[in-house]
Amino acid sequence: MNDRAHADASAAACSAEPALQRRITLPLLTLYGLGTTIGAGIYVIIGAAAAMAGAYTPLAFLVASIVAGLTAASFAELSTRIPVSAGEAAYIREGLGLRDISLLVGLAVALGGAVSSATLLQGGVGYLKQLVDAPDMALFLALLVLLGGIVAWGAVKSLTIAALFTLVEIGGLMSVILYAPASPASLALHSAAQLPPLDGDILLGMSSAVLLAFFAFTGFQSMVNVVEEVVEPAKTMPRAIGLTLAITTVLYVWIALIAVNTVSPAELGASEAPLALVFGRLAAGSSKLFSVVAMTAVLNGVIIQLVMASRVIYGLSRAGQIPSLFGQVSRATHTPAVAIAAVCLVVAALGATLSLTSLAQTTSAFTLGAFAMVNFALWRLKRGTARVDGTFTVPQIVPILGLLTSLALLLIEVARRGLQLVT
Repeated sequence: MNDRAHADASAAACSAEPALQRRITLPLLTLYGLGTTIGAGIYVIIGAAAAMAGAYTPLAFLVASIVAGLTAASFAELSTRIPVSAGEAAYIREGLGLRDISLLVGLAVALGGAVSSATLLQGGVGYLKQLVDAPDMALFLALLVLLGGIVAWGAVKSLTIAALFTLVEIGGLMSVILYAPASPASLALHSAAQLPPLDGDILLGMSSAVLLAFFAFTGFQSMVNVVEEVVEPAKTMPRAIGLTLAITTVLYVWIALIAVNTVSPAELGASEAPLALVFGRLAAGSSKLFSVVAMTAVLNGVIIQLVMASRVIYGLSRAGQIPSLFGQVSRATHTPAVAIAAVCLVVAALGATLSLTSLAQTTSAFTLGAFAMVNFALWRLKRGTARVDGTFTVPQIVPILGLLTSLALLLIEVARRGLQLVT
């Protein structure tokens, strides 16, 4: 029995139980996707990318968007073929028949959301301590309880709050763009005249920057995990994923162009708040605005990751891969309350650890491995089954290229980790 049939059978058997409701529209889903991709990433990642790619940072972001677009397109088709929560796990389970592996992938995706939440909350505590004098762990738990409560309050409510936060984040990026003295066309022509030479060190830095930037585009895997709450998912999911990728690419490349032409890559790489540095240089004044925006990005990132991780746990439960307790939906809020509580407990436990760096790096490797398997699963499905009427579809070459690029990035990540251990 495939996942669609399994979901229908479960719904029929448990008709008395509350279920997730389809209330998420295209604008709300697109803003959710933008909040996931932009998140706190571009506000920090631009500095690290500039340290690796130097003046070629805009090109690194452009290449990363193309690479990410291949896997995003595969996710768009799979989300309409198999419209259930716990997306990656369901795709691997149905496309490859690897039930045990699909469970591991699903749990890794949920853990990745918990790790991201804990990491963002630790950063948010630093901003909050400027306003409230309290122990770090107390502030961490207070923020977690507040944001967990928002997520449990309701899907539309929590995503609406996340959408408002996303607009603030985009507003911060637009303020950088508005203060930039040069037009995007002139900046692009200037950068196009500086294509990277065939130098080993430069190309290695570029590949590392592309890998880093790639993760700044990967919001689509969070988007597919709310598909059971999306209105007309066969139409809405592909459109939202496409809009998210297009808008994010324009913003990222434009901001990268402005950044490397305003501040030296060395300065950007050394700064803990690179975009605040860029804004301060452009506006010749205070960069406090970016502290507020950064805090907003933290809160938004946590809400989005908690929503995603809880839906993965819910989906795994509904598929019978983990206890049914985690698939229960609150009658009052129509959210998977037990799954949300479980994810929050994991985040709290992670927050009590000394360092999340190695776990976060391991999660990134799992993510690339999952992307490779998802692309392979779609390739297998497209070979073995005909297209279902009303679903979005991509050419067969797309999942093949998505598989190859995901494996290439995974090899780069493994090589980078190996070099770090040696040095």
